[in-house]
Parts: sequence; C-alpha cells; structure tokens
Amino acid sequence: MATIIGKLGIFEGMERAIGYDYGTKLRMMVVGDMEFPSLLGDNLLALAYAVEPQFGALVDAPMLVMVFEGEAAGRECFRHFERWCEASGSGDAVALGFVELGSNEYVMCLYPEHERLVQRIIPETHRPEVVPLIFTVGYSKTFPRQSGGYDWFKRAVGRSPFIVAPATPTGFVMTDAAFYKTEIGFYREDDLPENSMELSLIRSRRGEEDVRGPVPPEVEASPREVAERRRSQLSRFFPVTLERLSFDAAFRQTLEQLAGEGYQEWQVVQAGCNLALRYYAPNLFLPSNEEADDSAGESNRADILDYLLRHTEDAMGTFPPAGEMTASALREQIAADGRDLLSYVARADAPDSPPEDLQTELAGRGLLEA
Repeated sequence: MATIIGKLGIFEGMERAIGYDYGTKLRMMVVGDMEFPSLLGDNLLALAYAVEPQFGALVDAPMLVMVFEGEAAGRECFRHFERWCEASGSGDAVALGFVELGSNEYVMCLYPEHERLVQRIIPETHRPEVVPLIFTVGYSKTFPRQSGGYDWFKRAVGRSPFIVAPATPTGFVMTDAAFYKTEIGFYREDDLPENSMELSLIRSRRGEEDVRGPVPPEVEASPREVAERRRSQLSRFFPVTLERLSFDAAFRQTLEQLAGEGYQEWQVVQAGCNLALRYYAPNLFLPSNEEADDSAGESNRADILDYLLRHTEDAMGTFPPAGEMTASALREQIAADGRDLLSYVARADAPDSPPEDLQTELAGRGLLEA
C-alpha cells in the first residue's frame, strides 16, 4: 500500500503507480437501455399507418402506429422511449430505420440513437476529452410485405415530421404516450451503411451475430497528434506548475540526469506535473482496491480528468517541497504514464514491463518524438 509523505505529499512505494498521459483520451463506456427490446418482444403485433389531425404544433402529420398486445405493454415500452426523449430534448433519441428485403419483406429497426445517447451520459465539458465506447442493443421485427400503407408512409415522412404512437388491437391509439420525430432511415438490404445498427440487426437476423450495437471505430491518432495534444493539455491544466518547474534548479538538474538515461524531456516534465497533481490532490491517485488493478487505474483516470476540468491552478498555491520530485519518483511516474500511453495506442492493457522495455516499445511506435 502507498504511504503519504506529509499532510498532502506524493506517494512512494506504490506497487504500480497510476499513470496519465495528456496526449491520450479517456475511454468511457456508454451503456444504453438494455431492457426495451424485451418490452417489445412478442408484445409488438403489427404496424399501422395513419394521419393525426393535431399533435402539438403538427397538423395532419403522418403517424406510425405500433400495435401492442395490450395497453399496459405499449405504455411500459413507450415510458422507456419517453425517458430517452426527455433527457435528449428530442424524439429523435429513438432511432428508427426500415430495411427492405428482396423478398418484399421489410424489417423495422429500433434503438437508442448513438450521438444523443452519448450526450445524455457524458457531460458537454467532458465530451472532447473522451473516446466513447458505445454498448447498446437494438430491436428488429420483420413484416411480410411492403404494403400500400408502408409506401405512403415512406413518401410522407420525406416531407414532414411524423408521430410514433402505441396502440391496442382494438384500435385505441395512445396519443398521450406518443412522440414526434424528424429523422428516419430507409435502406435496401444490400446497401446498408457500415457500422450501422441496422446492419448489425440484419446480420443478427441471418444468424451472423447478436444484436449488440456497433462500437464506432476510434479515430487513430498519429504520434504527432498525440504529442500536440499533450503539449496543449499540459499548458491548459498546468500553467503554474510548468512555470515553476522551468525555474526549479533541482528539477532541472534531475531532468538532465534522466535525459542522460534516455528519457525524453517531455516525459520528465509530464511526470513532474503528475507528481505535483498527486501532491495537490492525493486521493486521485489512491488505488480503488488493494490490488490497484487495471480497472482501478481506469477509474482513477476518470477522476483525474474530472478534477482537471473542474479546477484551475492557483498561482498562490503551495508547490511540492524541495526533494519530493526525486529521480526515483519521476522514473516511476514516467513508467506509469508510458503504460497509459501504450494502452491507449495499442488498445490493450500495457504489460507491467521494465522501464527500458517500455521505452523501447514506445520508441518503436514513434511515440517518444515530441
């Protein structure tokens, strides 16, 4: 376990330090509503198409009617949709797509719209700083033929917002539970967009894979982009610390020593910023459990990001006392930061390798060049 030096000191003796490379982005899991497909299930019997004379500001709007086995089933399902819509401020939080099959059948696909799902879960201040990993499910139902009502609805929604409402087999339409949309997709089976939920659901229908939503591929960052982001983020979050480190004779001497050992100046400076942060806010670097495993580290990185976005460095704040940024402490933090960087680029947990092996791996990927 770590021991804290002084009242707010940095950590020494931790089996595996928590790393944070400022050229990376935090990967954040975004989990959608996993219950709604079971509420549709066999409860959804049919679709009907109609015109609603008045719905809010809409007049004579096309309406997609989802016929449920009973009123309770329809209302329970649409309560889930209502929560999505209210949290997003839009009925388009419920994504809807139709896939036309060569046999004249068609498939309705329903799922949480990914962009609005991310907006509901990740605060606006945090979105530029994270890579959302989306995990969600969708629902699909196949209908035997593309009827005249379907053809009319397809044409009508190309010109107008439309309403989605639950109904019972007796014809009772629950307009009080309805919502309106402006977005919808119509596709042919052989022309589905890659990485779309519609494609995932059609593949599942063929028995090729399950109904889990796609995780959008992460945009690869080049070593140069990582380095530029690191410089920008360090200047943004540590303007006072960077200034103090540049005038700290003891730190400059240690930096020269570590440079002689093969470390890059940016690695030492970044480690110095993280050690300063550990001094200012030590709880951010406490392991979440005794093992201080990789999941704990991920939790710490989320807490660190949240802290950085909510706090501004104080020019009058106390700087870590002389002698705390030792060569040993900096080496340990550089290794932790390097594992964080390698994990981000390699999309896997970096092994707890000796520092020299980690440096070799980073250099082979071009990540040591500032």
